[in-house]
Amino acid sequence: MSATDERIRAKFDEYNRVYFDGRLPRYRVQIVDRIIRGFDARRIKRRQRLIQIRWGSPEDMAGILLHEMAHAATNNERAKRFQDGMRRLRAAGAPLAQSDLQEPEGPTRLTRTFIREVLEQEVLSSGETPTLWQFMKWLHREYRHAASASALLQRYPWVRKLYSEAKREHQEMARRRSGLRGEAE
Repeated sequence: MSATDERIRAKFDEYNRVYFDGRLPRYRVQIVDRIIRGFDARRIKRRQRLIQIRWGSPEDMAGILLHEMAHAATNNERAKRFQDGMRRLRAAGAPLAQSDLQEPEGPTRLTRTFIREVLEQEVLSSGETPTLWQFMKWLHREYRHAASASALLQRYPWVRKLYSEAKREHQEMARRRSGLRGEAE
């Protein structure tokens, strides 16, 4: 176990004591190189009592740990209890990640333009190509517009075609780039 692993585990205990009154059950915390093909910085597995955090600066990892601890405390994603928990942490001056410091603006509309931008900027630009199902699970976790990832896909069936088109375009661009690199050598 590295010194960083020890520090982040100690942070879990400290934050549990300070921000959650010691009420959270013990979770294992793992520092990993990547999560879900590289486009997510964190993951919580409640049944296994495991929090995984992608390697980063100590400040980022501490903020991400608090975010996941708030999920563990509320057993929710973007629902009201989770948002109330995040407000409480902000008010307490907890060292949250920059993205968690602002109050959310309300539910994000899942339009075709928004999904295309998310695919291009947050998912496909990571250099890896998740499956449609991995993308839907991530989208569900992040934006919670339905009860599950499959319900989300039923509610927005056009995402399947949009995903296929964006993936195909991304792969074509990657082939062109690699062809240009081959010509340059």
